[in-house]
Amino acid sequence: MIFQPSDSCVYVSTPRPYENKSVSWDCEAGYYCLGPSNSSKFLCTDGFYCPENTQPVYCCEGYYCQTPKSIKLCPEGHFCPIGTVNPPSCHYMAYCPPGSTSANKYFIVVLVAVFILLILILFKIKEIKDNKKNKKYKRLLIEPRIENSERTLDRVPRTFDIEFEDLGLVLPSGIEIMKGVSGSLKHGRTCAIMGPSGAGKTTLVSLLTGKVRKTNGTIKVKKFNEDGIEVEQKQNLDYYRKLIGFVPQEDIMLRELTIREILVHSALMRLPTEMPREEKKRKVIEVIKFLELSHVMDTAIGDEESRGISGGQRKRTNIGMELVAEPSILFLDEPTSGLDSTTALEVCKLLKKIAKHQGITVAAVIHSPSEKSFKMFDDLMLLGKGGRVVYFGPRDQAMKHFNELGFILPEDESEPDFIMEIASGREMPREEKKRKVIEVIKFLELSHVMDTAIGDEESRGISGGQRKRTNIGMELVAEPSILFLDEPTSGLDSTTALEVCKLLKKIAKHQGITVAAVIHSPSEKSFKMFDDLMLLGKGGRVVYFGPRDQAMKHFNELGFILPEDESEPDFIMEIASGRVKPKDIDLSLEKLYYEWACQSQKKNRAPSSVYNDSVSNDYQGVIINIESSSLRSGFATGFFAPIYHSYQYAIDVGLEFSYFLKGLIFWTKDPVRQTPNVFLSFILLFKRACLQIYRNRTRFLFDQLLHLGCGAFVSLATNDLGYIGPAPQQMCSITPYIELPNCLTPKDTLQTVGVFVALGVTFCGINAGITTFGYEKVVYWRDTSSGMKTIPYFLAKSIADIPRILLADLMFSLAFILFYSQRSSFSEIYVIVLLSYFASWELGYFLSAIFSKEKFGLVGTGFALAFGMVLSGATPRLDIVQSNDSLKWIYWMFDISAPRWAVEALYLKELDPRKWVEIHEKDLSYTYSFDDYPKVLNNILRIALAWSCLAFLAMKLISAPRWAVEALYLKELDPRKWVEIHEKDLSYTYSFDDYPKVLNNILRIALAWSCLAFLAMKLVNRDKQK
Repeated sequence: MIFQPSDSCVYVSTPRPYENKSVSWDCEAGYYCLGPSNSSKFLCTDGFYCPENTQPVYCCEGYYCQTPKSIKLCPEGHFCPIGTVNPPSCHYMAYCPPGSTSANKYFIVVLVAVFILLILILFKIKEIKDNKKNKKYKRLLIEPRIENSERTLDRVPRTFDIEFEDLGLVLPSGIEIMKGVSGSLKHGRTCAIMGPSGAGKTTLVSLLTGKVRKTNGTIKVKKFNEDGIEVEQKQNLDYYRKLIGFVPQEDIMLRELTIREILVHSALMRLPTEMPREEKKRKVIEVIKFLELSHVMDTAIGDEESRGISGGQRKRTNIGMELVAEPSILFLDEPTSGLDSTTALEVCKLLKKIAKHQGITVAAVIHSPSEKSFKMFDDLMLLGKGGRVVYFGPRDQAMKHFNELGFILPEDESEPDFIMEIASGREMPREEKKRKVIEVIKFLELSHVMDTAIGDEESRGISGGQRKRTNIGMELVAEPSILFLDEPTSGLDSTTALEVCKLLKKIAKHQGITVAAVIHSPSEKSFKMFDDLMLLGKGGRVVYFGPRDQAMKHFNELGFILPEDESEPDFIMEIASGRVKPKDIDLSLEKLYYEWACQSQKKNRAPSSVYNDSVSNDYQGVIINIESSSLRSGFATGFFAPIYHSYQYAIDVGLEFSYFLKGLIFWTKDPVRQTPNVFLSFILLFKRACLQIYRNRTRFLFDQLLHLGCGAFVSLATNDLGYIGPAPQQMCSITPYIELPNCLTPKDTLQTVGVFVALGVTFCGINAGITTFGYEKVVYWRDTSSGMKTIPYFLAKSIADIPRILLADLMFSLAFILFYSQRSSFSEIYVIVLLSYFASWELGYFLSAIFSKEKFGLVGTGFALAFGMVLSGATPRLDIVQSNDSLKWIYWMFDISAPRWAVEALYLKELDPRKWVEIHEKDLSYTYSFDDYPKVLNNILRIALAWSCLAFLAMKLISAPRWAVEALYLKELDPRKWVEIHEKDLSYTYSFDDYPKVLNNILRIALAWSCLAFLAMKLVNRDKQK
């Protein structure tokens, strides 16, 4: 007999009539029998339909089976997938006619459209309010006080003169980049700081403002009242940091905001709190009018993609951000860079106007000004290579000074260009240059071939020795004080090499310069041409340093005897390489290094007493004799540098937190200027962050479409996924062995649903979170240099993102249930997705802090795949990782993966409503447990908070990949011999002097990651299931 509730639902009786009509089965409905006898009767479980005399078959889709003996058509408003016991509701967002097999919620499309319409309405309301506010500011422009006044600003109440003497800066590596710089900056005057690249112009400004600590010299700051009377004197500018304005070279500002909004925010953040709010706004309008920006004050700055104001207007806005704060001192770094000559002249006129009318001290680093722009400055400080002063004084007296020194301005050259040529050492009186060249040629004994071409492999020219002397002469004509030579005798025969060494001795003796040459295999005679010897062993460690003629005596005392058939330089090289041992003494290369270290510290010890095992005690004596400042410098640059800098970094973060908490609880008075405390700063920064979101409403709407689209794609991919229980165990016992695993195992694809959701949310969350901080890091750096604290900024931006996260979660969750027929409630799905979004958003914050924006797309995708797929617990499975000895050590990585917990949470909530017997009677797969659900959600939240803390710390730290790239770049570039590598500034803001700091930063970041791993393992408490 065939039971057929519908054409799509057919149940065949046992035995089949056409097979054996003589056999009679007596198996009642709700049971299944393995044979005709009732003795083999078994009760059908939920999810199966068992009419009389049939084998158990899953309840058909479109129907539900409340008991195994009954089957009913799925009622309207419900849906019934295969194996349904109690039909789940279609909820309020779907239409389900009778017999529905899934709940396609097409009403969601209408709901999303309504949400988007509401957002557009809110944006329109905000636009109307902004228009009213704009009219209010325009009315301020026509107030009698502003309308009838000239385009000037009120004189600042406090003015300053800055005097500095013998300023110097020596890096921890010992390199001196500035020496003996003296001068003064007067209030009411503008000073142009000029010099070639690498002269230290920006370094000087950094020293004056306290951003870099000087190693020697003095700074005096004289304060004057409104009557011009000196009232106070300080030793540094740091005390008056809130009265200092600094305009960076790049126009660093939020490009989506208008000029007025940027200046208002700067004024509210930096003007005194006792100044009324209306007065601050009026100050902004005065500055806007002074800068001649009234007609564009409500225009967005714009960028490469969206049109905004012009370059000159952007530069004036850059200056205006400092002027609204009423500074008494204004420093500018290359304010005319990137501008045409006319616009640059306007900026220089503006600076002169600012100094004259406001009485403030203005100093600008200028690179290549035009003749007219140059004349806008009152004073000139000209720096040469090495950070030394070439000229300081009135700008109009500079040319007179150089004329007296024999420098005549050519008719076809401008005054500022000619002065720059002098400062760079490329300008010398022409006759003097010719005379110098002839002297060098004669000194090098090249007079007879001075008009002969150098020649090459194809054309005959001068000899190898003459070519080497010409190479040296190219440096001698520049009158160096120090001359370094790299293998000057390589490729020469012994006679010519000896001539070159004699020449070097002659140069040092007659010109009095320092000569140092790297020599590999000199002959005996060439070796004797040198006065001193520095012998290096493996690893760059000193074996000997001192007079060359005392070297052999030193090694003799150590037991090294020069063989009769070997030259002195060759034997010394053998000692340094460790290939020769002293007689009768077991002296290793390490102990040879140590012996020299002892002698360099003037320890009078017999050679035999050195070779003991108590080396560490002797080194303690060396350290004790070091002065405290040197000891700090050693810690900052030596072996302990990572610990030292980590300590300094921890102090910095700790102090900021203490100031933050102190600002919330206590009120403290700043003696110079009381600016908004951390709470008011947070409010102002929060308003600005919200305004940014509004200004970027196109991107905001695009983000929502991104979340909506990802949710819809996940919904389509998971449409047919679900859970179907296994066949009854008694039936499986008579199943062929090859099919036994499929019979006993449920068709469980719910974990795959969780992986799709987690991957989609992680991808969307990271890419959205990256935009919060990633595209305004330079603005953050500028704001913090002006006194803004990181904590209120970070909190303001994060809290302003909460509506974005909530709406993104809503869009994704609605789109996800569009085609996927969930068994859990929408609120449960919303909570799981919300926590996942929170974690991925915070991860986006962290990635944006440590990677450059060019890498955001690739890095975000990589992390989404790593956490959303590899560390989701699906492939590889958690139980396999847990039991596999070779994979156990990476289990902690799954613990710090938010998608891994999100997959489990969704799996538990989707599985719980299903009525299959084994779900609640047996242990769940994948090490999951229904009792763990609260802990799972808690783990996602804690991981999100951990990423948030790391993002904050990363913003206080530096990007690891940036330093790794720089380190590799420097080490690959350094050995190359191109002239410009060591004579000009490197690209990408790199510097050879920074190499130790670069490695130190990489190590610090590695330590930070190590601490993160430890904290994560302590953060998440995982209960391993057997």
